[in-house]
Amino acid sequence: MNRKTQTLSAISALSCLLLLPLWITPVRAADEQAREYGEYLAGECTGCHSTNAKAAANTGIPPMADISGWDRETFFVTMRAFQTKERDNPAMVNVAAALDEEQLKALSVYFSSLKPAGDAAETVLLEPFKWSPEIIKTAKSGDPARGRALAEEIGCSGCHGEKGRSEDPAMPNLAGQGAAYMLKQLYDFKQGARQSDFMADPVTTLTVAKMADLAAWYASHDLGAARSSAKGSAAEIMALKGDKARLMIGCNICHGVEGVGRAVEVPALRGQKRDYLLSTMLAFKTGKRRNDHYGRMKFITQTLSKQELEQMADYYGEANEPGAPVKVSAQMTSARAANTAGKKAWGKCKGCHTIKKGGRNKSGPNLFGIFGKPAGKVAKYRYSKQLARKGGQGLVWSEANLDAWLENPKKFIGGRTKMSRKTKSAKDRAAIISYLKEFN
Repeated sequence: MNRKTQTLSAISALSCLLLLPLWITPVRAADEQAREYGEYLAGECTGCHSTNAKAAANTGIPPMADISGWDRETFFVTMRAFQTKERDNPAMVNVAAALDEEQLKALSVYFSSLKPAGDAAETVLLEPFKWSPEIIKTAKSGDPARGRALAEEIGCSGCHGEKGRSEDPAMPNLAGQGAAYMLKQLYDFKQGARQSDFMADPVTTLTVAKMADLAAWYASHDLGAARSSAKGSAAEIMALKGDKARLMIGCNICHGVEGVGRAVEVPALRGQKRDYLLSTMLAFKTGKRRNDHYGRMKFITQTLSKQELEQMADYYGEANEPGAPVKVSAQMTSARAANTAGKKAWGKCKGCHTIKKGGRNKSGPNLFGIFGKPAGKVAKYRYSKQLARKGGQGLVWSEANLDAWLENPKKFIGGRTKMSRKTKSAKDRAAIISYLKEFN
């Protein structure tokens, strides 16, 4: 290599070194911007996936995935799998469905920047439920007072009534149920062994200790009364004696005399909602519900006919007018249908928002009395700059504005926002708005 060539090579190398910061700086700046946005979005994630080792050790939940320190590609691919339902944890499917590509990338940058809180190889969300002396002890340790406060915070009464007595025929009564049984159901909802559009969001941030508190609160109340049933009816014979020809024992063997409950892993039936009892038995019969620990309900419901299941639901179902069915007006039927649709649509919102007067802010603000209020003005809640600015410019929550916001928050606000879920169905948006108006 001659001297001229050496000189040119040296100049070229020096130029590269001098120019290197010019293209590295924008990359670093973009990463930092994405990391900040990811941190802003991560509030909902860290309710379950603690980024603090001490906090993670005290959640009371069997190992949740420690996602701090994950490399970006692993995080992104994993969340994509939840979006396509290749991975089917209900809570994560709901969370992932609300995120667009930019938000996924921002979250992947943020979590990759954190130091792992625990074992970075741990990726199990929740182990399948197993009965053990420890879990029975945990169920017995629940505190009803804490459970009551937690029920108010989550909004359980919206479906199950103030003290576990539901006004909706499709929603179960919880009053008087065994604490261990209820703890298992909450655990199964969270783990994914039992599916429910209503329950997927409320259980997202529940620890096992909190599940025990909720169970203790509802177990502290009395069971409802059962319907009167004629002596010697087919349903009563099935409840008391079963059917030897079909190798079936009486229902009361497991569910207790008159269905008041007995074994820890089975529910009380007396005074339960008739429609709920029937839908549950049909779900076991068709295989839609499969979290019966020993497969007993699968065998029983598949052996009985639909007519027999209806008779059993009538036998154990909640008492109304003695000896007579409840008469429901057309107006009440319409109101119930609208209320049920609103509650179902609201189920995807209440994991982040409270709705009752005086309710606390969660990852989203309390929404009591939202109509007619300026945007971005709920006390003690940290809004995005864009939404706070819109409120300062005179944006007020009307039905039309709320509908546009629910349809596409990012488009409506014209920038980034913590609210990432899009409600594409006009019917669902109308149901949510109608339900919110009940709390205005």
